[in-house]
Amino acid sequence: MATKGRVSRLESQIEKYRSCANWAKVLDVAKKISSKNPSLEISVQLTFRDCRSVYLILFFLSFQHKIENFAKFVQAECQLERFLLENPANEKNVHIAQDKLRPVMREIKQVIESEPKTSLREEAQLLLAKIHYAMGDYSATLQCYDEVGLENISLEKASGRKVKLIAEAFAIKGLCLEKCPMSSTSKYKMAEREEQIISCFEKAGDISIHQLQLKQDCGNKTPNSMTVGSGGLWNIIDIDNTGVGPIVETAIQRSPILYIRNGEISKGVSRFRELLRAVETRAVQGLRQTLARQLAEVLLRGVCEKTYEKVDLTSTSSTPTTSKLAVKPAKFSGDGLFVPKDENEETLLLLLISESIMVIVHLVKHDSYASLLHVFIFQATKEAILSRSPEHEDARLHTFNNSTAVYDLLTIALVKQSQYSILSEEQPHHYVDEDADEVMMFNVTDNKELLGTADCRKEATTFERSMKFSFDEFHIWYQYGLSLICAEKYTRALLVLKECMRLQNQNPTVCLLAAKLCYEKLHMIDEGIEYSLKATEIENNSLKARCFLTLGIGYSLKADQSHLHINRQKYQKKALTMFMRAVSQDSNDYLAYFHLALQQALLCQVSDAMKSVRRALHLQADNIYSLHLLALLLSAQKQHLEALNLMSATLTEYPDNFNLLFSKCKLEEVVHGPEQALLICKQMMTLWKCLFEPTVEFDNHRITGLMDQIMSADHHKLIQLQLNEMNERDSGSVRAESIAASKVEHTLSEVASSFGSIVHPKHGSQQTWSLLTQIWLRLGELYLKMEKTESAHACIQEASSIFPVSYTVSYMRGRLLEQRGEMIEAKKCYENAIAVNPAHVNSLQHLGTVLHDMGNSRQAEKILRDAVNVDPGSSKSWYSLGQVLEALGEFEAAADCLMTSVELETSSSVVPFTVVPKPLS
Repeated sequence: MATKGRVSRLESQIEKYRSCANWAKVLDVAKKISSKNPSLEISVQLTFRDCRSVYLILFFLSFQHKIENFAKFVQAECQLERFLLENPANEKNVHIAQDKLRPVMREIKQVIESEPKTSLREEAQLLLAKIHYAMGDYSATLQCYDEVGLENISLEKASGRKVKLIAEAFAIKGLCLEKCPMSSTSKYKMAEREEQIISCFEKAGDISIHQLQLKQDCGNKTPNSMTVGSGGLWNIIDIDNTGVGPIVETAIQRSPILYIRNGEISKGVSRFRELLRAVETRAVQGLRQTLARQLAEVLLRGVCEKTYEKVDLTSTSSTPTTSKLAVKPAKFSGDGLFVPKDENEETLLLLLISESIMVIVHLVKHDSYASLLHVFIFQATKEAILSRSPEHEDARLHTFNNSTAVYDLLTIALVKQSQYSILSEEQPHHYVDEDADEVMMFNVTDNKELLGTADCRKEATTFERSMKFSFDEFHIWYQYGLSLICAEKYTRALLVLKECMRLQNQNPTVCLLAAKLCYEKLHMIDEGIEYSLKATEIENNSLKARCFLTLGIGYSLKADQSHLHINRQKYQKKALTMFMRAVSQDSNDYLAYFHLALQQALLCQVSDAMKSVRRALHLQADNIYSLHLLALLLSAQKQHLEALNLMSATLTEYPDNFNLLFSKCKLEEVVHGPEQALLICKQMMTLWKCLFEPTVEFDNHRITGLMDQIMSADHHKLIQLQLNEMNERDSGSVRAESIAASKVEHTLSEVASSFGSIVHPKHGSQQTWSLLTQIWLRLGELYLKMEKTESAHACIQEASSIFPVSYTVSYMRGRLLEQRGEMIEAKKCYENAIAVNPAHVNSLQHLGTVLHDMGNSRQAEKILRDAVNVDPGSSKSWYSLGQVLEALGEFEAAADCLMTSVELETSSSVVPFTVVPKPLS
């Protein structure tokens, strides 16, 4: 009897190792209880000598036979499972299985034939069905399950290994039913087959997850095991504690997908939710990540606000189950569970779960997306394969593809909600107590020494976390750069784009995007030109035309920044050459023709510019920039009425564009006089009030009520506005001096405020207030034309209440004082404006005129020469300089200046061509 007890202990060890899939240990112990073990044979022989009873002899013979069958079964099982670890059961490995598994099949059949209806026989039949499945014989697999009575096998008192075999059996049965053709074409039979398949998959998932929940700590007992993410990547190891296994995992993922494929999206979503609500075990974290990602994708692509069904914590599965197999995984419950309010919140939650794979799963209720993000403390890629060695290449690629899918979906979900900062903004610091039942959150000091400790972790951005496993992957870097651009973090975005260029140095798109960033946001024209040149040098480039176009825009902007006339001409000619090359590369690119027309207009080639802009409009008839340029070209040809009609027609399509409205105001002044132009200013006031008044705050003690007197309260539905088109309208371009002037104005306001002055920065967008200031100043200019100095003074005061230290306000004060005859005070105002912005042409022109009227012609000559150097295309500067030179007796030079003024006047538009933006897209 001691022998029987010893064998029982060995059998218990085998069951323990089988449940943990430690096949090396299983095989080792199985050899010890084999009938060929000498020690066991001797024990049995000694027992026979002492026996006096035939009954005892038969008992020991039966016992030895049972041991032999069990050992044979266990060894065959070890061979099968180790084979499947190296060669997963799929169609690609069918021929290998048919060749290698024949001996295993014979061993299993011998066990079945020699065993009565016992638990071992049932397990052997389940293994036989698994062998048939691996060998591609799906009909034989289903026949085996019918013989064993799969639906009637009891889970009570079943070992952990047997429960896993039953779960795999249901998964395999569902997969075989999918692959076996039906004899009947009846829709009813097909629907019945679909229900049977889904039922098998759901039973497989429920049984497997329930069993893992019962053995929560199994993975901790085998420290050498490796948790592997979902998706079919399984390492070839003898200690396989990977949880549900690839076959059951496939079944779990397919059950909701089949619902969705059949048009039952709500049932599919409910099944996803049911699986995700199951109490988590460490072995299924990779599976949960995949399920969360798949459900998020379904919600993003297939569910809208009207069809979305909220999460119901009381709902149960509608799948019928037999009494013997009516097991359901335990689910999270309680009042502390976070329940999403809508499809956007649920999508974001799912993707953050997938991205984080949290250990702490009880969520605290939060009211915003930003607070929801703070719940997820742990790193996004705990399962990422960080080793760069060649043997981990496949695992690393699998991790990258999985995580990239999550980040792409997370990007889509956040961009839909305009939550760019979550992708690119650093989150508050948190204290993490890993032993606590809840996530403890509170702000931590910014002390850098604390940030290096184990208990204080700083959450990096979403994409920064992804660099843990993809620091050399272009896609993640590029997405990171785009998120930084959307979050208006342009300097960091440029650094990220540089890394993208390093990773893909033959990608012109990245170079063009970096150039656009430099031109439009960072005002780094030289760097933008370098990136554009790099893009043009890339061979086999389908974006060659856009590369030349971007380079031409860079040269044009460089010309605007140049102080010397010779440098300005050089860059203007380079820009013209690049635009011509862009047109030759792509004759159907309307943007290339537009920029070519604009550059020709800036070079006073009005006739050629008309041809180019008409070609641009032929390719893109509703392009606002081309229409604006055409109107200005018509005014340059002195066809002011036609230009006004075109501008009015354009404004019917773009009624909220202030740039067009300012140009129309000037055309109205030329065609119908300043009285009619006042109506346009009134329209701009109304538009500004409708768009921006709710978003800004007024100082009550400064409100004069003049706006309400000038405009009516007629409101119209308006669309979004592009404020950056209005920067430095009166100077016509965004020059380095203009940018510096804006910074000086801002600094002066801050200094004045710090000394207790009544000057305080306005709340809200400074561009918004700058736009209102320009409207008031334009209104004041019209009143000056009408010689209504008091009204003009009131308008200038309104503008001054917004930006008291603005150089444009100082300039208009000078205009008012000049018209009143107060030359000395006017001179001071012009000098103040020039001190802030030395490139303000209008201030230079009027200062020269005032100095000339005051008898200081030499100084007036110097100022006017500066004005000519800043903008050599201004006929007014040349005319004023000619008058000053004539007064100084330099008649030949004066004649040349006056002739230049006449030539420029013939090609000058009502407003400078430089007010037309230079877009890159």
